[in-house]
Amino acid sequence: MYIIGKIIYRSVIIVVLYLTTNLAILPNYTEKLNNDFCDNVHYYYSDEIGVDVAALISKHQEAVTARLDLIANAKESIDIAQFYFNSDKYGTLILGEILRAAERGV
Repeated sequence: MYIIGKIIYRSVIIVVLYLTTNLAILPNYTEKLNNDFCDNVHYYYSDEIGVDVAALISKHQEAVTARLDLIANAKESIDIAQFYFNSDKYGTLILGEILRAAERGV
């Protein structure tokens, strides 16, 4: 029983130290990150109209549908910034659409 109490005590101390350290560091890091971004935000904007578009789609089904539509309507190339595809039904649908695009010469 004494050993279990000792383990719990040490675990609590470690968690408290971890939280204290991270909570002390986080505000400084976040402020620096925000300042760096604000100082350099002008690099992300231009008066010229470009071809790059970004969209934030919060619902999974809508995001998959949008990806499938973009792949199906691609004419010349497809640039994918995806770390990995799951082997679930959505990943299979997207990979299948990419293969169909490749077959039509995209």
